Amino acid sequence: NDGRITTQDRGEVSDELGHQILIPQGRDFEFVKISGEGVHLLKLNEILAGVVQKISPSAVQQVVVIAVPDARTENRIEIVIGTEQLSAADVLHLCQQFNALVAPYEKSRKEHFISEIPRSPLGKVLWGKLRESLE
Repeated sequence: NDGRITTQDRGEVSDELGHQILIPQGRDFEFVKISGEGVHLLKLNEILAGVVQKISPSAVQQVVVIAVPDARTENRIEIVIGTEQLSAADVLHLCQQFNALVAPYEKSRKEHFISEIPRSPLGKVLWGKLRESLE
């Protein structure tokens, strides 16, 4: 044992004022490749939350971005909506606004509607359960 441990955490070492500082950047599963480009899903979910906040603040916790495997581009971005609070016009507006704020390869290609986004008691998205509900 060389004293190292392996985690799913990602970070960057920065040299600030002569000291090396580890800057956390998220978990491995929050990063995907789309058409060869690295995409940070946490960043996309933050952008989506900002858009939803302007349309329907009470729906922020019920809309998320996921990456879905794609034969041509490796992955594609899709939006999952777990609420009936948003009208069809709201969803259209939400998708248009989100797509206007992200790179072309990060744009949402599809929307899924489910009864609710599965979350842990701490409020974290249960990604495995979410994916199961989409199958």
